[in-house]
Amino acid sequence: MPLPQYKLPPFIAAPFKFSWKSINSNGGLTGSPKDKPGTTRHPICRVLEWRDRQESEKGLTKVKIAKEEGISEARVAQLFGLLHLPEDAQEYLAILTNPSLIDAYSVRQLLTIAKLPAESRGLAFAKLRANCERLVGTL
Repeated sequence: MPLPQYKLPPFIAAPFKFSWKSINSNGGLTGSPKDKPGTTRHPICRVLEWRDRQESEKGLTKVKIAKEEGISEARVAQLFGLLHLPEDAQEYLAILTNPSLIDAYSVRQLLTIAKLPAESRGLAFAKLRANCERLVGTL
């Protein structure tokens, strides 16, 4: 339903037809998601790849990454904030394969931890990890 202020008649929007083959090469997915186990990754994996690319490709900026990925520069900068998490937390998030567990670690929660003083981040992540594993274990 359109919002009243637009004074449009009611209409029904057809759902998007989504195909796994429709994702471009930057997305890395082709075919069915069932054909490729482990295609679900935590967003920190992308950030770690971007960081590695920046180290190997001179002149690669967050602006260029944003254009390549088709996301805003602000989002790229925000995601780079995940690199302020403790190293062991980054490694743990990068190896997650359970989609429910990956979803439990939201970028918003992790950025909140990343903004804490360095000495508090490890404990805060440990608490989040315990809560997420308990939550996913009850599903």
